Amino acid sequence: LWKTMGEFNDANIARVYQQDEVKVELLIVALIEGQFRILSLDEHGPRDHPYFGAIGTGQDSAMSSLRWRSPTDFTDMHAAIYFAYEAKRMGEVSPYVGKLRTYINVLKPVDDYGILCGVVTGDGIVELGKAFRLFGPQSFNPQWRLSKDSLVL
Repeated sequence: LWKTMGEFNDANIARVYQQDEVKVELLIVALIEGQFRILSLDEHGPRDHPYFGAIGTGQDSAMSSLRWRSPTDFTDMHAAIYFAYEAKRMGEVSPYVGKLRTYINVLKPVDDYGILCGVVTGDGIVELGKAFRLFGPQSFNPQWRLSKDSLVL
């Protein structure tokens, strides 16, 4: 991936699959012609993701959370950071997704081909945890019932 982005394309990735079986998953954020692209690479080959992506054993839960939030390229940065945090937390339903630490890097395009990389601090992660308790999945009252006219058996 350290090669120039001009050499990074789906044909080059496909060549890897012709040589060896891939046993890892990668989520790649690439800046191509001034636009970010999210790509994943796994045993099924390369995939392009329009606005978000996830990999690993928590992928289904994380992607479900992200689909629910429906981020686009117009989503506010702070909302997008929260959505990423929420998706990671939802992915923690998998026993193989770490629960002790969460790291979030924020990428911003600079000029035509540069990338500025920022980080959400530990205090920011604490704030995201508080937001998750407010906006994330809520507890369910098992005594809740549909009204008598809302269920016909």
